[in-house]
Amino acid sequence: MQRRAIPFARLVRRVADVRRMDLTALIERLLDSTTPVTGPSPRRTRRWIAQIALIFAALVVLGPLLTWRTVLSDLVDRTKGGSAFYIQYQRHEPLFLAVMAAFALVALIFARSANRSDSTGSDGGTVRDGKPWHAAVLAAVVFGLTTAGTWAVMHRFPLAMDEFVAEFQARIFAAGGVTVSVPPEWQQLAPGLRPTYVGIEPNGAYWTSSYWPVYSGIRALFLLANADAILNPLFAAVSVMLVFACARRMWPDDSSLAWLAAAFLASSSQLLFMSMTAFSMPAHLCFALLWLYALLRDDRAGWIAAPIIGVLALGLHNPFPHALFAAPFLLQVVTRKRWGWIAYFAVVYGIGIAAWLAWMLKWQSPLRGPIPAHQLFELPGVAMLLTQGLSFSIFLTWQTPLLAVLFVVSTLAWRWLSGTERCLVAGVLLSFAFHTFLYTSQGHGWGYRYAYATLGGVALLGAGAMRYARKAFGEAATRRLVVASLLVTGFIQFPVRAWQIEAYVRPFARVHEYIAKIDADVVIVDPTSSWYGIDLIRNDPFLKRRPAILSSYFLQPATKHALVERFGERVHLLEPKEIEQFGLPTFESKYDRPVWPPSYPTKPRSYVPVAPAAR
Repeated sequence: MQRRAIPFARLVRRVADVRRMDLTALIERLLDSTTPVTGPSPRRTRRWIAQIALIFAALVVLGPLLTWRTVLSDLVDRTKGGSAFYIQYQRHEPLFLAVMAAFALVALIFARSANRSDSTGSDGGTVRDGKPWHAAVLAAVVFGLTTAGTWAVMHRFPLAMDEFVAEFQARIFAAGGVTVSVPPEWQQLAPGLRPTYVGIEPNGAYWTSSYWPVYSGIRALFLLANADAILNPLFAAVSVMLVFACARRMWPDDSSLAWLAAAFLASSSQLLFMSMTAFSMPAHLCFALLWLYALLRDDRAGWIAAPIIGVLALGLHNPFPHALFAAPFLLQVVTRKRWGWIAYFAVVYGIGIAAWLAWMLKWQSPLRGPIPAHQLFELPGVAMLLTQGLSFSIFLTWQTPLLAVLFVVSTLAWRWLSGTERCLVAGVLLSFAFHTFLYTSQGHGWGYRYAYATLGGVALLGAGAMRYARKAFGEAATRRLVVASLLVTGFIQFPVRAWQIEAYVRPFARVHEYIAKIDADVVIVDPTSSWYGIDLIRNDPFLKRRPAILSSYFLQPATKHALVERFGERVHLLEPKEIEQFGLPTFESKYDRPVWPPSYPTKPRSYVPVAPAAR
């Protein structure tokens, strides 16, 4: 037995070594191109565009069909409720699916009318003098549009609870704390006062955000200057400049590609409208591009800065956006065997991850309320796979139409991509694959926010694919396609999206304005009687604003008695008819008996409709 054991152990070691070598070689082959980038032939590119046009045309039918009778609308049973993701898809996306498909068909016509020779077109730039001031102008336009849209489109209202909690925590940081003590007189009611994604100490003594702190910390600095509304517009503007800088590093001999990358990002409806919100995603995009630029510098300063930027990006609100974006590049660094820098990256990232885990254990693990991260994932079923298909389609429809086509072209042209481009594609695919294991859709969001950190990479890939488009279409036709795509964005996508989003956000914003003006000390909300009713529970972290908003989920006989004893008639139950007047759907309550008043006598507050002029 002993004689056989020694050769067997050696065999195991050798097999393990071979497997490790094969895995390293496979990663190197996948992510690091060492061959000259000549690009696919014009004939192959035209064939791809024909296939893309066919797929996009099919999405016009399949996308809305998949959401039919699965969402809250006037055509279905409104008592079932539904995720905002599917409702927004059904209401907003059919037009833009059709626009994207029509543009792909136009691109196909241009391609087929071009000279079929492989030497068709020129390798020269579409815009030959792409200079930093071009990107600066685009960045200024983006900043102006998103700042104005923060009020005109989004009503300066944090629609999603992710946005509200970012502002919630920023106010805590601005006051000099990490947590806020709940006043003793409110601690009995604290579970019912807790907004979604706020963690609370089990005894109700204090609460804080369940997200990691960097974004809220940055927002707190702007809040102290009374400038928090311009934070995300500023992130968007800086992202446009950074994508230009990254493109100049990737293609130093063709400045037109840098201008195109900046134009593609600046024209992204997802960039524009998400930057009007209080989501942390614009910060994730900006940090991703800053991290990428540091790597592309390929000098000592860039290599020193990259992991430091990465550690900050991990802590913006959760670690996944940066981890998914950076993973292919980090694997590429390992395959290049730059051991000194590998060790430095490992030390900096290791210290950073340990610090964030310590933060989580100190400030978040003792809390209750949010769902633990490990409980958010499960093996995907058919519904989740279809949902991710819908997510990918809106990821495309929220870009300028030409970019949607060119991104798919660049993915199909994998074998001709540079190592950097391959890592960018892998980052996008990883983001979609990873979120397939979430058991739910994104809910509220403009575009697909789970892959938002990759938008800069998509713009760079689209600019890179322009090299193939020039050969397939010819120089003049390519220029016309770029102009046509940007015109479609400026005159169709942006104004229609702005109108749709404003109409969607307005009812939610007005309901909250109405609640804030109710003359009461406590407003009780029955989350089962209105769509996204649980999101109405939005309280000031210091509980200084009146009325305080209380969820009926936590109304026990003892708490009802405490409310009557303390506030008497100053407690108001929010009725469905109060919500309906603003256009939000309401349902029959799931409670068997009235939520309020309690069984012992108390006089309920009367309901006064809002005058039409006040809406």
